[in-house]
Parts: sequence; structure tokens; C-alpha cells
Amino acid sequence: MNLEDEKMVDYNLDFDEGIIIETEGVHRSGNGGNSDIKKMLLTNKNIIYVTNQKTGGMFSKSVDVVDKVPLSEVKVINGQVFVTQKKTDLFEYALQIQFVSGIEEYSYSEGSKKITNQWVSELNRLLGNGQPVQEQSATKNSFLGELSDIASSIGTMAGTLGQSVSSAAKQAADQAGIAYENARAQMEAKKAETGSGRSCVSADVRSSTAGTAV
Repeated sequence: MNLEDEKMVDYNLDFDEGIIIETEGVHRSGNGGNSDIKKMLLTNKNIIYVTNQKTGGMFSKSVDVVDKVPLSEVKVINGQVFVTQKKTDLFEYALQIQFVSGIEEYSYSEGSKKITNQWVSELNRLLGNGQPVQEQSATKNSFLGELSDIASSIGTMAGTLGQSVSSAAKQAADQAGIAYENARAQMEAKKAETGSGRSCVSADVRSSTAGTAV
């Protein structure tokens, strides 16, 4: 490493800004195209990129250029920071960050899993509720959980409806039973009245017959 490489880069940090993570050798891809980043830093206020660029022609001297993206540009919805660890074909793992302006991916040739875990964890600590946005498996589990809740609600509604139908049927049966008993009682009463009338008529006939014989 020469003296130029060892030279400290001025990141122009605010008085209340500090470096949390510093990562070297990053490949960046996204809306702005593909580029190699010499250093990528996370502070409590910004994501900082350091790239090595030539200031003039072919034989010009290379200088470090510092670019900053405020953390306010990272997409956060309902306390969920849209930053994930993504498995790739070319590299073991990549860091994916959704900004307001679009999605960016950062790949590392070595230690990618550890590095991406650090970035995901710290971004969630700084910006969100500490719970990282999960990938498709977690989304699927959430969807299945919602389906389970819906099924449970439908089951409760069906049970309530079944109880209502059962109660209504029982009430109708009870009313039918009462009506039947009332009708039966009325028939018995009429039958008794008819029998009593026949007895009276028979007695009158016998009395009349006896008088004629005398």
C-alpha cells in the first residue's frame, strides 16, 4: 500500500455524525448503473460512497470522490425498513436497499453474509422498529396467517348461524307441539260433549217408549 492509499479521506462529517460501519470492495448495481465502490460507510445520518476516479485524461491522477445519500432516502413504511439480505448467483449474498428513488444492490466478494447482516441490523436499528423486512418465506407465512384468521372468522360466523338456525327450529317445533296439544284437547272436549248429547237423547227415547206402553 502506498502513501496515497494510506491518506485519510475527508468524509466531511457533521459534528454530531459518526461512522458505524465501514466496508471496502463493494460492487454497486441499480438505477444508477453498475460501479465499483472503494469504500461504503454507514453513519447515523448518511450512507457514504467513496469511489476512485480520474480527474483528467488517461495519465491524470486518481482522486477519491465522496458521495452521500441521506438515510431519509431509505424507504420506511410502518416502522419497517426496506433493506434485505439477498442470495445471488455471482456472490454469496448481496445487500438490497430500497430507496425512494429506486432499488440498489451491493455485493461483496468476501464475508458477504456477515457484512450484509451488519448492514441490515444497523439500518433497522437506526430507522425502524428493529424488525427487518423478511423475504418471500416470511411474506408467505404472513399470508397464511391472514388466511387462517379469515377461516377462523368464517367458522365463528357459521357456528353462530348454526346456533341461530338450531334455536329457531327448536322454537318452531315447540310451537308446533303446543298447537298439537291444544288441538287434541279441543277434539277431546268436543268428543266428550258429543257423547253426553247422545246419552241424553237415548234416555229421552227410552222414557217416551215406556209412556206409550202404559
